[in-house]
Amino acid sequence: MLLRRLGSEGAPRHANWALENRATAFRVRIEPAGNVYIENRLPSSACNPHLVLASTLAAGMDGVRRKLPLPQPLDESIKLPETLEKALEELEADTLLKEAISPKLVELFIDNKREFEIQEFQTLGELSDEEMLLKEKEYYYDHC
Repeated sequence: MLLRRLGSEGAPRHANWALENRATAFRVRIEPAGNVYIENRLPSSACNPHLVLASTLAAGMDGVRRKLPLPQPLDESIKLPETLEKALEELEADTLLKEAISPKLVELFIDNKREFEIQEFQTLGELSDEEMLLKEKEYYYDHC
């Protein structure tokens, strides 16, 4: 199942950041008064915001603890997964995130995504992008 975010212009395709750039994973804006605004552009509007915040904080805290340097803006060395299955495989391998949230919760999340979402869309067979978008809207609006 192709992740729908890939079909929209300006959707992030790399784990990167930049000032005032909506095509990056993290958009940073500095307002005239000096206020800094950071927008995480990765999650879907159908996400669990608590899990997104916990994941983002865990990754940030890991970078601070390990004193990792901030990558250059618009760095394209880390590509985001293009399918839901690939994203789940990467989540499965992410020991830091599993420990930060809960290994059991991550396991159940992955199992649910595979058992319900991926299987649901696989049963549909070949559909045009437009037909698939309609099915996704039905699925997520009816199930959310």
